Amino acid sequence: MKPDFVWIVHNNCSRSCRHCFCSPFTQDDAAGTEKLIRDLDKHGIESKVYATNQMDEQLKRIYHKVNDAGLLAGHEAKAEMIDMRPDVNFVSFSIHGPDAETHELIAPKGDFEKTIANIKEFTSGKKDFEFEVYTVYHGKNYAKLEETCRLVHELGASRAMILKLSYGGRAMDLDSDFFLEQDQILTFLRKFHQIKNRFDSMKMYLIDNWGPQHSKLRQLQMGFRARSEIDKYCSTITDHVTIKSDSRDVYPCRFSLSVPELKIGHFDSEEGLVIDHHWFENLREKIEEPCQSCKILNICQGGCRGEAVGEKLRRDGVVDIYAGFRNCAVALGLFKWTDTVFAIPAAMKRLGRAITS
Repeated sequence: MKPDFVWIVHNNCSRSCRHCFCSPFTQDDAAGTEKLIRDLDKHGIESKVYATNQMDEQLKRIYHKVNDAGLLAGHEAKAEMIDMRPDVNFVSFSIHGPDAETHELIAPKGDFEKTIANIKEFTSGKKDFEFEVYTVYHGKNYAKLEETCRLVHELGASRAMILKLSYGGRAMDLDSDFFLEQDQILTFLRKFHQIKNRFDSMKMYLIDNWGPQHSKLRQLQMGFRARSEIDKYCSTITDHVTIKSDSRDVYPCRFSLSVPELKIGHFDSEEGLVIDHHWFENLREKIEEPCQSCKILNICQGGCRGEAVGEKLRRDGVVDIYAGFRNCAVALGLFKWTDTVFAIPAAMKRLGRAITS
C-alpha cells in the first residue's frame, strides 16, 4: 500500500489543553522529524507535518512541510512569526466558548483573553489575511453554540470548524459529564442546522467525528468525491496515513493515536511503509450495529474509527475496533433516509465525474 501522502505528528507543545489527543507522547525532536521526512522522500512518499506547536522556531528547516498554507497558533504566538512562513495566508485559533469561564473548562487558565488579543494582533492591518477558529464542544458548552459562533464571527473569522470532544488522549482524564450523550448530540446538531447560514461571510463546518453529513454523502454517491479506487467517506488509509514522529508507528489518523489497537504498521528506513495490521480490510464485514444494517454503509464505511472506538471504550471499558458508530446522526434519526435518497441515475454519476475531471 502506498498512500498519496502521510501526516507526521510532531508533538512539541507545552500547553495543557484537557481535550488534546497527544498526551501519550513525549516531546519530539525536530532533527528526528527532519530525518523521517528525508527517509520518506527516499521511498517516494510525500509527507506533511502536523506539529502541535507550529510556531516553534526549531521547525524552521521543515516549515515548508508544516500543515500546508496554514498555521495552528496558540495565544503565545506572535504575529511577526508569520515571516518564517511566507506561504501562510491563514492561521487557526481555538475558542471553546463565548467567555473565559466556558473556554477554560478545557483550555489553560488565562487562555481566553490572550487568544482574543492574539487574534486581533494577527489580523490588524492585514486586509487579505484570513483566520479560522476551531471549537471543541462537550457536555458543558454545547448549549452555547450560537453565542460562541457569534463571538467568532464578530472577531472576523472566515470559518468556524466545529469538533465534538472525543474520548482519547488527555480527554480520557475528564469527568463523564464532559462527553455528549445522544440526546445532547441531537439537540446540538439541530441547532447547528438552524444557524449554520446565519453569519454572513463565515462558513460553519462540522468535523467528521460528528458522523456523516447529507451533502458530503450525496457528493460521494454522485462521484464528486471519488477517493482512490473506492468511494469512501473518510480518506484515511486510502489517501493518507499518520506516522508518530518519535516511534514511527503508523495509524490511520491522528485521532486514533491514543488507541494502540488501531495501529496499522510502522515505517522502516530500509523497507519503507510496512502495513502489517490489516484490521481495516474487512471492516465492512465485521462492523457492528448500528452500522452493519445501515443502508449507506457502502458509502460511509462506518464513519470515524477513532470516534466509534473511543466511545465504545468510554462507555464499556473495552477496545473494539469494529464498534459501530452509535452517535452517528443517521443512526440517531436526525436525517430520515429513504431508499430513493441515494438512488442517483448512472447519468448523474457520469456528469459529476465529468465536472470534476
